[in-house]
Amino acid sequence: MRPDPRVLSLGGFAFSGACQIAVGVVEYTNGALSDAGLSLLVGLGVLWIFGRPLVRGDDLNGVASRPAFAALGVGLGAISAAVLLVTLGA
Repeated sequence: MRPDPRVLSLGGFAFSGACQIAVGVVEYTNGALSDAGLSLLVGLGVLWIFGRPLVRGDDLNGVASRPAFAALGVGLGAISAAVLLVTLGA
């Protein structure tokens, strides 16, 4: 069974937004309020832009179903997870 490129791409971007929100929460608890606010705003924006079409089943006019966009989404999700782990000190 081959994974759906739309789910990989939009899921990767949505995961990246969720990681950005988590980074913002960690920054807020560490006292970096301006950094936390920016991280939360960016994370919410990315999660809204890419999470909504993922849930609705949209493919952003065919862009999300392209393999290159799927690779970009998965790569960005992996980088965001790494940034979150570094922020957490793991």
